[in-house]
Amino acid sequence: MKWSWNIGEFRGIAVYMHATFLILIGFIAVSHLSAGVGVWKTLEGVGFILALFGCVVLHEGSTLSLS
Repeated sequence: MKWSWNIGEFRGIAVYMHATFLILIGFIAVSHLSAGVGVWKTLEGVGFILALFGCVVLHEGSTLSLS
């Protein structure tokens, strides 16, 4: 996994973040700022993407604990 970094562990499973995820966060930030919505709305957009990532990690952790 050349383009992925280990960012931690959840329930004994390594969690990796791919470089394209940082590109997605940058894209969301630039698109919000270029639309002129302001810094607060930009942070809300980036926060939404981070919350979505957190939900995926929680979902995968709960799925693995059931098997």
